[in-house]
Amino acid sequence: MKITVTIHGESDIPPYTKIFEFQGVKDVALVASCERIKKMLECGQRININETLLLLSAFVASSIEGKNTNTIIQGASAMLSENQVMVGVPEMLQRLDFKIVLKESFEISIDKPIRIWSQAPGSTV
Repeated sequence: MKITVTIHGESDIPPYTKIFEFQGVKDVALVASCERIKKMLECGQRININETLLLLSAFVASSIEGKNTNTIIQGASAMLSENQVMVGVPEMLQRLDFKIVLKESFEISIDKPIRIWSQAPGSTV
């Protein structure tokens, strides 16, 4: 399985691409890494941009079978809050374009996967 993520951040920063390659969604390294990140979150630690990208990529890759695009986007956008990631991560992840190749290719874009409280609908901040 190959996961290519193009990261679009703030407007003055050009997009860049990160590639993850695993044997599949049950790959030992992928599962172990995600479990370690989840334990960090359970302990109240904030995760960095690479950990955030891995967690979101694993979620999208494991969700592509049997779920529609809107369900995946809503699930990914609800995974993490700005209080769970390091300062600056939400701003660096304004839009993520995923291309996942298993047997077939699957593409999906997620805008603002980590909502910043001051940008939330109805926010008064």
